[in-house]
Amino acid sequence: KYGASVVVNINRTIVVTDVNEKPTIENTDPIKVPETATSKDGSIGQIEASDPDFCSVNSTYSCKNGLHEYGYNKLTYKVEEVLPVDGSTDFPFDIDPNTGKISVAVGKELNHTKQSEYKFIVKVMDRPLIAGVPSQSATAEMTIVVTDVNRPSKFEVVTNPYEVEENVSVPTVLDGGNIVIYDEDAADVNKLKVTITDNDATAALDAAKLFKVVQVGKSDAETLLSTFVTQTADDLDYEELYKKVEKDAV
Repeated sequence: KYGASVVVNINRTIVVTDVNEKPTIENTDPIKVPETATSKDGSIGQIEASDPDFCSVNSTYSCKNGLHEYGYNKLTYKVEEVLPVDGSTDFPFDIDPNTGKISVAVGKELNHTKQSEYKFIVKVMDRPLIAGVPSQSATAEMTIVVTDVNRPSKFEVVTNPYEVEENVSVPTVLDGGNIVIYDEDAADVNKLKVTITDNDATAALDAAKLFKVVQVGKSDAETLLSTFVTQTADDLDYEELYKKVEKDAV
């Protein structure tokens, strides 16, 4: 019998080449910011994204700061589209294209009453350094919620001086006009209280005991204005009041 088996060993190398893969936006939870925030406060939140491409520690290329040698995981961030909220497409925010950090835009103010929510489409892209290699991207809808902060009321109209005759019935509204107050906080509607402080009050004579300020009707839901009047809270006797003033002056 003739013949024999012949085994030939051939060495072959299989190279798995890297391809640019799309990034992933990891967190789309609403970002909350108080309405008092401004551009000076810096970052109010950040777009969180990652890229499956990474820089191997065994790479024969330079691996600076964990960036892929071909730029496959170097991400950039942008607002792709502002979505309308109650017909408004205002967007008073900036997004850092290199970090994804969000901040209030310079010169912009937030107002919970006027707009409490902003919606937008964010786009995250990588930036390949090789010609002909297309950029990969991911998009997601995100929301920024502007939270309410109790702001101080503003006196829109304050009339002075007030006049009232002695011996009028209690309560009597003083001549001199109304007090009009603006307060944009929805929680304060019809709950404002105006008090009187007599800077020269004495034990015998105190304007806060003789007069009080009360609201007239309901607050205007559109203008957020509330109207108040000053009225008597106790009997007024000119001669008695004059004697108390003289006594305090001695």
